[in-house]
Amino acid sequence: ESAKSEAPAAVEEAPAAKKAKIEEPSAGAAEVDVAAVGKLLAFYFGDANFRHDKFLQGETAKDAKGGFVKIAVLLTFNKLKQLTTDPAAVAKAIEECAATKELLVLNE
Repeated sequence: ESAKSEAPAAVEEAPAAKKAKIEEPSAGAAEVDVAAVGKLLAFYFGDANFRHDKFLQGETAKDAKGGFVKIAVLLTFNKLKQLTTDPAAVAKAIEECAATKELLVLNE
């Protein structure tokens, strides 16, 4: 699955939607603080960070289907690695956390 941001765009796209793709691998996230993961993802893709984050902007620009960022890419971020290395936990946080529910969308 992948995540897609629904917030205002900071990238050079015509639509006013910032997008982040996240490829979801296996099911069954390990015991992880889903709220903390969601809060961190909300920060990464929030307006305050995303508009200045050239790496994330570049990753969203790589995807022709809508500006998605793979979960594997997100798992290279040191702060996220401290919380989890499980792609399913990241996917769960995107789907269930209040901080990301309106900001990111998973793409299968």
